[in-house]
Amino acid sequence: MAALTLLPMSIIDLDLRVATFDCYGTLVDWEGGAAGFLYQLALEHGDASLVPGRDLRDRWEAIQFDLLAGPWRPYREILAESLATLCAERGWPYRAHDGEALLRSMRSWGPFPDTRPALLQAHAAGLRLAIVSNTDNDIMAHTLRQLDLPFEAVITAQDAGAYKPADAVFEHALGRLGEPPERIIHVAFGFKYDIGPAQRHGLRTAWVNRHVEAAPGIERPDFEWRDLWGLAVLAGGPGPLADQSPGTRSDTDPAMSTTSTSPVASRPKETTDAPVSMSGSGARRPASTAPASIDQIIPEQ
Repeated sequence: MAALTLLPMSIIDLDLRVATFDCYGTLVDWEGGAAGFLYQLALEHGDASLVPGRDLRDRWEAIQFDLLAGPWRPYREILAESLATLCAERGWPYRAHDGEALLRSMRSWGPFPDTRPALLQAHAAGLRLAIVSNTDNDIMAHTLRQLDLPFEAVITAQDAGAYKPADAVFEHALGRLGEPPERIIHVAFGFKYDIGPAQRHGLRTAWVNRHVEAAPGIERPDFEWRDLWGLAVLAGGPGPLADQSPGTRSDTDPAMSTTSTSPVASRPKETTDAPVSMSGSGARRPASTAPASIDQIIPEQ
């Protein structure tokens, strides 16, 4: 009996046109930014029972998750109330300027090292890029400057009038993107915010599991990656070793650091003088590498 052979998958095999992303924690180092801010706040208040910043962040995120389940209100209000609740639990006096400081800090958080090169490879291979994020347009405008990537669309909770994991967010995103859900892959770190809702709406999903953790829910994403190089490889990009000299080794080699629940391998790279993207009919056409301006993506309020 002949051995069963699994063929490599690519965006062509899957007929994928768009990659959407959760932003904070997937593209931007939300965990490090929030943990650092909260630990500094603990030091300012002279907390006698200091715990690691990640513990403060995890508790703050749990408080925030409960608040996001309520009616929509501006994210800056969610930030302030969740921080005030954490302060009360820790015995810190909450000051109004603490909430403003958290807002300013979030505007400045930067991308993970793999974010820009991996997404640029995926875009050059033909994927359109979009963000679906639980934030306000004001915060996102600053984040887009930090990312400096060619996003075609950015959908925020402010746009949708709801926060993930509410279905209204993905319904709004699908209306904006103009593609059937099976041609979209949603890439996310936030398992409980993103994977289940995206699957309910028919999108393919990829969980960016940077900490090699057990899945926190019953959902099973189509792909599981350690970083965003998994998307670049799926798209047919050369991956993180493209710019290294022969004989060097990278700890982000996708063969070592990227796993998936479906077979993933790169396809032969096509020769072209310009990056390519998918047209509505599936044909490949030249695409601009220049990102849309922030004013084009985030409407003025």
